[in-house]
Amino acid sequence: MTKLLMKDAEQFRDTVSAKLCNCLYDACNEVLFEFTTPIMFSVHMNLRLEHDFFELIKFKQLHICYMVYAVEKLISPSALGKEWSTLFLKRCGISQTYYKSHRLDDARSDVPANIEFRENIDNAIKIWEEMRCAPR
Repeated sequence: MTKLLMKDAEQFRDTVSAKLCNCLYDACNEVLFEFTTPIMFSVHMNLRLEHDFFELIKFKQLHICYMVYAVEKLISPSALGKEWSTLFLKRCGISQTYYKSHRLDDARSDVPANIEFRENIDNAIKIWEEMRCAPR
């Protein structure tokens, strides 16, 4: 059933919108992942390739968990968001157990680097939300 849900969604839209990917690009590129282009970042976020070629930056699992948590909440329906997060984390080599116990660590942290990363992700999402709501 879950594979069917993901395939159905792929036919109609990206799981993570291109605009959201563009907003998140600066916060994630060369912070969580080695350098990539905005287009390839979007491809990565939408799990378009069978085998990922992205290199994770070492010791950024907590940041990845927070980013995935923040993006998962934006994906509708929520079942698709959960499936996306599971697949994305698997590609990043992060277990569900680790994710569930650490996804909010950045949100609760008072370490300046963690606060800065969390603010960058939250600001990117805020910009995306403002773009979505702006009159055309």
